[in-house]
Amino acid sequence: MTDPQRLPLVTAPTNRYDSSTVDAKLVNCFAEQGQGRDEYYVYKRPGFAYRSSVPAGTARGLYNWNNNLYSIIDGSIYKDGFLMSAALNNAGVYTFAPCLGATPKLFFKNTTNAYTIDGAGTVTAVTDLNYPATAVPGSVYLNGTTYVFDAEANIYGSDAAANDPTSWDPLNLIVAQIEPTAGVMLAKQLVYILAMKQFYTEAFYDAGNAVGSPLSPVQGSKMNYGCVDARTVKDVGGDLMWVANTGEGTPCVVLVANLKLEVVSDPRIERLLEAWDFTTVYSWGARTAGHRFYGLTSTVSNQTLVFDLTSRLWYIWKAPGGGYLPYAFSAPDVDNLNKTVFLHATSGRLFNLETTTYRDDSSNFQCDIYTPNYDGGTRRDKTLGRLDIIGDQVASTLSLEFSDDDYQTWTAGPAIDLSLGRPSAADLGAFYKRAFHFSHLANTPMRIRAAELYVEPGVS
Repeated sequence: MTDPQRLPLVTAPTNRYDSSTVDAKLVNCFAEQGQGRDEYYVYKRPGFAYRSSVPAGTARGLYNWNNNLYSIIDGSIYKDGFLMSAALNNAGVYTFAPCLGATPKLFFKNTTNAYTIDGAGTVTAVTDLNYPATAVPGSVYLNGTTYVFDAEANIYGSDAAANDPTSWDPLNLIVAQIEPTAGVMLAKQLVYILAMKQFYTEAFYDAGNAVGSPLSPVQGSKMNYGCVDARTVKDVGGDLMWVANTGEGTPCVVLVANLKLEVVSDPRIERLLEAWDFTTVYSWGARTAGHRFYGLTSTVSNQTLVFDLTSRLWYIWKAPGGGYLPYAFSAPDVDNLNKTVFLHATSGRLFNLETTTYRDDSSNFQCDIYTPNYDGGTRRDKTLGRLDIIGDQVASTLSLEFSDDDYQTWTAGPAIDLSLGRPSAADLGAFYKRAFHFSHLANTPMRIRAAELYVEPGVS
């Protein structure tokens, strides 16, 4: 038998079309570089473990303030699971901005209504007539002032002297006017305010202006990337990520760190995004297992894409049984700040992403590795005498399928026992090119370093 050849396992989704039904991909996995430059491990992703519940309904917001967890379901807000008020405006998505001042408050708003919560737990509607009638998602607190943004690209500020988000100054106004496109989202990166518009993003800083808005534009900082939808914007460990629009067609995913923008989606991911329906989208961020993740979901397109900021790779994550991950919001947990808590989009159930859990809400999920087509560097017929899996010994099995017709049909191979010292499958037949699909469903960890193929060349 010839020397083994290593089969590539770690790859970003390599879809050739705007669909992920063919080509190589990692599903419900993440990858990590080993000691060698070309050495990678494929891990099963962490599971979503049930934490607690609030009443079922449409999830509209989630935030950790002063180590208390605030959840908004329909028109009600809950503090650590207990109802605070059922009188909120029942529409859209709520964004949050904690404020200091003589009485620290949590400011939160949707597009038409704004509220505050004080340390005593009192929920108060913002009724100041100087507060805008409508505002796009997002609110920012910077140096004593709370800011919101509207579709006409006006940035409104609260009374800077009062340091109180219930009091708004009619003169505290500045327009993001480098380019005349509609406002979409207001966000913060470091000490800068980002006014995200349809096709552009403009940055502002606190210049301490004595008259009008304290803000001034950061010269030379205009980004030619707007925002497709405010729900895609997420702060991931201080880095800001979102799905961007340039006005040229296909959306892309961008990351802003230290006010520098980087496109992190490649053409293969952008082919998927080009086909997405952004009617209802979710985004979340989490740090776990030594990795930082940005999750992006389209419910209509039934897909969740995950970018690994640590490995700089993209994955597809799915719920048990397939389909998108149904988690609408994420926030640092209050019970353990080393964990992230997720709010389900409709059930009111909250979850932690656990590195030692391999199920979602008590249901096993399947981990899939689809490899590129392998031809061994030649299109001659060849025979696969043996396939070895190099990975951790665990009490579970790895299912095997292979396709010899470019991912169109699949042939089931023997199950591979991962508890053995040398997990393997033998006598896998002749082919001239072949793609492999490895899947793992058990409630156990899975870490695979490589697959080794023992291939005998054919005569034609």
